[in-house]
Amino acid sequence: TADLDRIAEDVIVREGAVPSFKGYHGFPATLCTSRDHEIVHGIPSADVVLEEGAVISVDCGAIVDGFHGDSALTLIVGGDEVSYGAKPPGDKSWKQIFIDEVRGQIPDADWARVHFLGRIPYDRFLALLQISRVHVYLTYPFVLSWSFLEAMASEAAIVASDTAPVREAITDGKTGLLVDFFNRDALVEKICTTLENAELRKEMGRAAREHVVKTYDLKRHCLPAQMQWIENLAHLEPGKAAD
Repeated sequence: TADLDRIAEDVIVREGAVPSFKGYHGFPATLCTSRDHEIVHGIPSADVVLEEGAVISVDCGAIVDGFHGDSALTLIVGGDEVSYGAKPPGDKSWKQIFIDEVRGQIPDADWARVHFLGRIPYDRFLALLQISRVHVYLTYPFVLSWSFLEAMASEAAIVASDTAPVREAITDGKTGLLVDFFNRDALVEKICTTLENAELRKEMGRAAREHVVKTYDLKRHCLPAQMQWIENLAHLEPGKAAD
């Protein structure tokens, strides 16, 4: 990854700009490069060699004419099909309906930073959770999804809707931040707050993992509870309700 860092610095300087990150609070490089399981702000190194199949997060910033430029990417994972709710009206997918609703309000430069990844392999999904600075989870009252628990286990900083199933796992300000499902401005504010506060992200991520391991670990909690439930059912007399 040291080669990537050298190339990035050469390009930035050649174009008359200055690397933003290098020297910032002592940071020694032009890029932040985080490979596979590394969360964020990894330091490029000649000892880190990228092999085929590696997942790498690259963060880069430059100062041009006094303007500090940085960017964020929005990654949306999942297929276009309907899993739980009703099918959309007409021939369009829900994804396309919602894109059509907001696309005219989003400048082309910003829209270019939104990426729909479709379905991705499980290991890549976990890597994506690990490098995400904010995991946004919006849901109506429904079952708590496995992907949400995976995000907590990956120490992701979570901003989620303040709805019944989410409150089971998220304590506002401790294991994540909760926001009213319909309050768009509050959602933007909490996402920005989380992006701008590295210490908050770290604290909430650690607390989220601690909670999910303690409460939802398969072998130590969920599976024993499931087996006990089955055993209790097996010993019920016919026609008698369970306690």
